[in-house]
Amino acid sequence: MGRTIGIRMDAGYPGALTRSVDVIVSPFPVDAGTTPILWGQAVALTATGSVTNATDTNDIIGIAVRRVQQPSGNNPQVWDMQAGDVCDVLVRGAVIVEVDPGTLPAPGSPVFFDDTTQLFTAVDTDTPIPNAVYTNGVVDPNNCTEILITTRSI
Repeated sequence: MGRTIGIRMDAGYPGALTRSVDVIVSPFPVDAGTTPILWGQAVALTATGSVTNATDTNDIIGIAVRRVQQPSGNNPQVWDMQAGDVCDVLVRGAVIVEVDPGTLPAPGSPVFFDDTTQLFTAVDTDTPIPNAVYTNGVVDPNNCTEILITTRSI
């Protein structure tokens, strides 16, 4: 008989869209004073209409998604959005995100955000993200899982 290498595939890469039938992705310029935004990170809207790394869930408008682009600078391993770039933001739909190690979300449970680690959690002492739930509750070995933003915040 054959052998099985694994019983489940990885969830995917942070910022990868999933279940793409019902998604809304909007482009925003990256704010001038922003540290680079990585794929799968929560982003917030500034007063000027640009986006920056989220530090408080009250400001989160969505998740930075993967797109076809050239690497940043001279390092071919750096894939982020720098100040002045355009950042594609998922404002409704399903996306892969990285969660805090040890997070074991239940399917349909609310998504929380840890302001200090910039990672998503299932800990109710962190700040909840409005209108976001864990879809299947499965976290892969890379600490990635799928979340669903059910309604737009902007």
